[in-house]
Formats: sequence, structure tokens, C-alpha cells
Amino acid sequence: MTQAAKTLKVSQSAISQAIRDLEDQLQVPLFYRRGRRIFLTDQGRTFQAYCQSARNQLQVGQAIVKNQRSLQEGQLSLAITLPHVFPELIHDFLERYPGLTLSQYDLSHEAALHQLTHYQLDVAVTSGPVKAPELISQVLLEDELYLALAPSHPLLSKDQINRQDLEDLAFVGLHDHYAFRQQSDQFLADLGVHIHHQISVDDAASILRLTQTGRYASLITSISLQYPSQQLSYLPIQPGKTFRKLQLVYRSDTYPHPVLHAFLDFIGQWIQPKQTANNHQILDGHLDLH
Repeated sequence: MTQAAKTLKVSQSAISQAIRDLEDQLQVPLFYRRGRRIFLTDQGRTFQAYCQSARNQLQVGQAIVKNQRSLQEGQLSLAITLPHVFPELIHDFLERYPGLTLSQYDLSHEAALHQLTHYQLDVAVTSGPVKAPELISQVLLEDELYLALAPSHPLLSKDQINRQDLEDLAFVGLHDHYAFRQQSDQFLADLGVHIHHQISVDDAASILRLTQTGRYASLITSISLQYPSQQLSYLPIQPGKTFRKLQLVYRSDTYPHPVLHAFLDFIGQWIQPKQTANNHQILDGHLDLH
């Protein structure tokens, strides 16, 4: 009892009381005394085996939880509201940290923030407003909006494209419940432009294929131009005007998350050279909306 008290850094009386409380709870004697020594009863030895098993499981759980946050065997869960944009980012990050496991989810902005606040995600890449005080928002880049056309599209033969030309185009784009469609419609409306979506789809690949036919126009952002089609030409809608701000969102946790911080550092370094890539496919800005 003396040694147990020293190990646990409590008094002997506290240990004696804890034993009595446990025996009262179980309604069996766990120890018996013989002289100055104390021994386990049969019920005590049975209970000890289960206590040892529980202790072993706790130790395993502690090790797993710690490993989940290490750069050697850790895990990271993230939501990207632009899932078609960042496959190369994920690949490059895991090449640098091959021991990590990453779970990526395609969620709406609202769903991503909800899961972040409920500890179901570690980080989100999104473009919507963030008002929750427990979340940190870090601007990654300022996105611009571009008009995408097939090189054979007759509009590209004009010396100057004006607002009416844009409104006369047949567009293909995402359905209007998607955040990008809502944001782009509002962005153009603020510029006094109202375009017509003749075809609405659910995936970026269909938009690309239909635009390549030369019958339709579509919209694309500067971040998406990291992976442009070689069969399309791109015109800035309003050069230098920010369409939206792409941001990283994560919790302001008390305890550091090494995997999360490694990802935040990596994505900041990775995105910079990508912003200037593929500029040779962007045509000189001659889209006149005035």
C-alpha cells in the first residue's frame, strides 16, 4: 500500500477509500489481509485481469491517437469545394509525406464548415464567408473569372467583344444550386451582364467537352487554369478584378496538429508557382463590358 501510494502520488488513506468504494460497487471483497501483507481474492484476481486488459487497450489507443497526428503515420481529413482543381496538390503532398493517410471529401461550403466545427474534418479549401469564431480563415489566393471558348468559335475573330456579344452566347455550366454558378452569376450581374445557360450539368468534364465543340461558351477561374485544356482559349472577364477569394479554413485548436500545419505550409508554397503557369493559353484581354 505504501509503494502504491508513492507510485500514484496520493495518500494511503485515499487508496484504502478507493478500494472500499470499488468493493461496495462490485459487492465483493477484492483484497484480504494476512498480517501486514495484502492479497487479492479470487474475485480480485478475475477483476485484475480485466483491468489489465483495459489498461493495455488504453495504451494502444493513446499510441494510435498520437500517430494520427505525426508526420510519419498521421492522418488528415479535408474538404475541397473545387475537387477537380487540386488532384496534383494531393499527389505532391503525399509524395513529400508518404507515410500519411489522407481523406478528401467533396462538400458544399456550409457542410464543410459544419463538419469542421464538429471535429469531423481537419481543414477545408473553400471560397464562402466564414463567421464562426472558433474557425480560422486564411486567404490562399484571389481568383479571377475567364470566358472559355473553342479556338474555332466565331466570336474570337472579332477585334473586340462587348457586353452584348457575351449575353448572346449560349453557355454551358453547372446547375444553379452550385456555389460557383451562383457566385459567377452574381459577379456578372454586378458588372451589368446577364448570360444565358442553355445547358446545365453536374460535372466539369461535361462542360469541357461541350465547350470544345465550339457551340457553347463556359466560365472558368484562374485557379482552374492550372489545368487548362489545350483545345480552348481563355479571355479574362474583367482583368485585375477579384471574382472570389480561395481560403483555407481550420479550427483554432488548443493542441497543435503537426499534419495540419505541414499541409498549410505545403499548400502555401505549392500554389504560388501555379498561379503563373499556362499563361500562354490566355488571350489578350479585349473583352469590353463598358
